[in-house]
Amino acid sequence: MFACPCDRANLIDPAIAERVADTAPHAVIEHYDADHFTVYHPPAVEKILAHQIRFLTEHLF
Repeated sequence: MFACPCDRANLIDPAIAERVADTAPHAVIEHYDADHFTVYHPPAVEKILAHQIRFLTEHLF
């Protein structure tokens, strides 16, 4: 599982993602200094996509 909570999110508490990741075996969690919508815009989106690609490459190939 890959969890990527935004630490400044105002629509969902990032602690929820943290708690879910804590229950999943081998979960990877990356926190981002962003809110719910800024993650879809540069520069945050490039950083998040790079982390997601790294996670998928490491765990699927």
